[in-house]
Amino acid sequence: MALLNPPDIVPEAMRYLIRALFVVPGQTLTESELKDLVAPPGLLEAMAAVAVQDDEASDDEDSRGTKTTGATIVEASLGALKTLDMVSGGRERLGLGPDASSRWKQAQDVAASEFASGVLSSLLTRYELTGSPTAGAGDLVHGLSLLYAAPDPLEPFNSFDSNRGRRFVEWQKEKLGDDNSRWPLYNRERWIPLRRWAVYLGVGRLLGSALLPDASTAVERFLPLQIREYTIEEFVQQCQTMLPFIDASGSVFGHDAEEGADHAVLSPGFSLTLMALKAKGIVKLFGRSDVGGRTLRIRSDRALDQRVTHVLWEGVQTDTRRSS
Repeated sequence: MALLNPPDIVPEAMRYLIRALFVVPGQTLTESELKDLVAPPGLLEAMAAVAVQDDEASDDEDSRGTKTTGATIVEASLGALKTLDMVSGGRERLGLGPDASSRWKQAQDVAASEFASGVLSSLLTRYELTGSPTAGAGDLVHGLSLLYAAPDPLEPFNSFDSNRGRRFVEWQKEKLGDDNSRWPLYNRERWIPLRRWAVYLGVGRLLGSALLPDASTAVERFLPLQIREYTIEEFVQQCQTMLPFIDASGSVFGHDAEEGADHAVLSPGFSLTLMALKAKGIVKLFGRSDVGGRTLRIRSDRALDQRVTHVLWEGVQTDTRRSS
């Protein structure tokens, strides 16, 4: 099953299902038993609070997250868990898959941030920006790669194809041509799940209902770095090991890796991410020499270009340090 279709896949519902499997005796259930355990009224009550933020309707779409039945959410979310090898088995016997049982030992371990980290790890093992852009986990990876490759990231995508604001369908046409079989999001039903996943994984931010490519939350939460200075090449490599779609140059779904006089230009979404990390006080950016740098570009007219050679990782700021 693809991760952007059906649109009823809800990441927090997936986490809820994993936790349910951890607490049942033997950690296995039939599909019908699992649905009876978590479907209405239980699942809808659990999902009501978490679906609103990630599923705020854009100009041309209504939110699906709180309008579908618990059973529909369960079925779709189970399919996504199987795609990620977090659940294994068929209708007669479901159990924890290798990507869940090897990562967590009990239900309490599956916190929201831990689950998001686990999904990113599972996506990394399935990273392949070739072949069908809509198969399995590939549709999400391809869609995020396109999001990060889009120029002018400060101009968010308001919708898939409405008549107001920036439209994702137009960017796909510009990048991949008119043949929608080449698009990761070949219809509007995939747009809401892309926004939902991006926000949940910490690689996107909503302004109202419009989506920005900003992975600063994921980098802040999950990047295992020591507090020290890195060359920009080292820092980019560390980010790409966790978020391969953030700067997918060389792929038809990634940005055009324009070369400067002595350095490459980072993807627009990655450039915005670094600036957001700087604004949060997580990193400091330096341009010290004429060798080995990268250019951050968040405007296609190059008016705000910034050349960076080194990144000082200062880590997550404590409340005391933030208030000082």
